Amino acid sequence: MKREIVISMIVSFIVFIILGGIILFLIQQSQTISLLSSPSTLREKTSFLTPTEKLAQPQEASIPMTLAKKTTSSPDRLVIINKTIVMEVKDVENSRIQVERLITEYNGYILNLTLSSADTQPVPMETKTDKITKAIIVIKVPIKNFIKFTQEVKKLGKLKSEFESSEEVTEQYIDLNARLKNLKREEERFLSFFDAAKNVKEMLEIERELSRIRGEIESLQAQVDHLEKSAKMATITLELSEPSPIVTPSGESWGFIEAIRKAIQNFVKVINFLIQLFGALLPFAILGFASYYLVKFWKKREELSKKS
Repeated sequence: MKREIVISMIVSFIVFIILGGIILFLIQQSQTISLLSSPSTLREKTSFLTPTEKLAQPQEASIPMTLAKKTTSSPDRLVIINKTIVMEVKDVENSRIQVERLITEYNGYILNLTLSSADTQPVPMETKTDKITKAIIVIKVPIKNFIKFTQEVKKLGKLKSEFESSEEVTEQYIDLNARLKNLKREEERFLSFFDAAKNVKEMLEIERELSRIRGEIESLQAQVDHLEKSAKMATITLELSEPSPIVTPSGESWGFIEAIRKAIQNFVKVINFLIQLFGALLPFAILGFASYYLVKFWKKREELSKKS
């Protein structure tokens, strides 16, 4: 009797260990998949590729660069170019001043500027900060100076990542111009009708139509002007940041408190995992104990029936 109880307990324990291992494996796999599928992880993986790995990647930036050259030589095509450059520099403030000098030299202008200091959220340019460690500058540069400007900017520090995209809007531009030309012809026709109007009612109806047509003309003209301006000026988003210090300067924290905080966080993560594992195994444990006591009760009942 004791031998059967020991065997059943050993079998139940082995089953619990196997089930626990399976559940632990599934949890780790789901966490790995979620990390790999997150955009931040993908950005980190692509930002730190070696030169050999980068050559193996699709050359996304080379195609838009060719389009930029064609745009300067072919006025019949309209291409809107956007570029993002992420760089690591020794001093963000000095690099920002040099970038502003290059912007002036190449006839560009700053569309937006965001500065931030260590361990703080980004703040507008007007806000005073102690030590600027990161800057995000959105720049507009004439398309004819686009390539030279980006080449000069890359000399200011270490290039971490680079992305370029282009959008051709030639068909949209041609369509808008065709519609604009038709509306102007319609406007001229209504003006001739206005001169030939015989009474006030006809004049008011013609003025109503002229007002509608002129509103559409202004809207289309604004879209045409926007496409022309966008194609003439390339948009460059430049992100500058300083390398993370290996040792904290004297007079500041050496990271001891941060290490304790991370240790507590890791301890809490372990406790959370054990609680999740216990919750996952609890139904099986209840089922095992219930089966054990049921078998024990059944065998005891058989023994009593035999004695009687």
